[in-house]
Amino acid sequence: MSMGGWGRSLSNLGGRFSSSLGRPWTSNAPPQVTDDDFSYITAEDLESPKRTYDPQDAPRQRRTDVGPDILVLKHRGVAYPMHFPGYSIDDGTLNNGALRERAALELAIDDPRRIKLLYKGRNLKDDHTRCVDEGLKLNSEILAVVSDPLEPTVDGESESGDEAPVQDGENGSAAGKRKRIRNKKKKGKKSAGATGGASSTTTAPAPPASSQPPPQPAVRKPTTPLEKLEDISSALHAQYVPMCQAFIASPPTEPAKLEFEHKRLSETLLAQVLLKLDGVETEGNPELRQRRKDLVRETQAVLASIDEVMH
Repeated sequence: MSMGGWGRSLSNLGGRFSSSLGRPWTSNAPPQVTDDDFSYITAEDLESPKRTYDPQDAPRQRRTDVGPDILVLKHRGVAYPMHFPGYSIDDGTLNNGALRERAALELAIDDPRRIKLLYKGRNLKDDHTRCVDEGLKLNSEILAVVSDPLEPTVDGESESGDEAPVQDGENGSAAGKRKRIRNKKKKGKKSAGATGGASSTTTAPAPPASSQPPPQPAVRKPTTPLEKLEDISSALHAQYVPMCQAFIASPPTEPAKLEFEHKRLSETLLAQVLLKLDGVETEGNPELRQRRKDLVRETQAVLASIDEVMH
């Protein structure tokens, strides 16, 4: 077939088809476009576009089968799982204060202020800080250090014997009578002992002075920030670093003993070094601040070295 034949055939076929505008298409005349061929978008269409499905409009459903948030409290080698409402850590509803109160409940401590919480060497001392901001997550391990209770005041101390305070009124009279009776008994015993000593011909020899141990000199506690830092540094290098070096050089072969010894050393460094360093006030002295920072870095390096034994 020649080229001219192909052209006539295509021209005849073109007349059989309609364009999208509804009119026959011809190659000679250009298409005519009118206003009916357009659709206009109104302001209402822009504000509320028609959609068959919008994923953002679907309500966000939360899983209801997820259990509570669990944090593990470690104290003297014992683990205490603490349960909190689900998602309370990620939602920011759980803070350090609630965590400290729950730790006091688990350890049967009447005053939560006696408990210091440590997470990865950092003291969780601000009760208003959220746990999620501290980096806590599900099953995080927190070390608890319980300080000694505050000594009661003189008025609150209970005394007995001759030093018991005498009260006014009937109770005071009864207490005074009991006090006099005890004194009489003591005097009677003393007089009986004196009589027996007079009647006997020999007396018991006094113990030699050499048998009594010499009085120990009073240990002076560090008072200034520099003395406290030096005291902590001395304990770190004289006690704890040799213990860690022995653990690194010859770790236990049994997995249970290895894990126990690793946790013991880690908790000791956290409680006896890092926590005490955190309690030293440098009073704005740059040299003391740098000295404390160097000790913290050195302790963290020791912690990292014993962690490598576990890997």
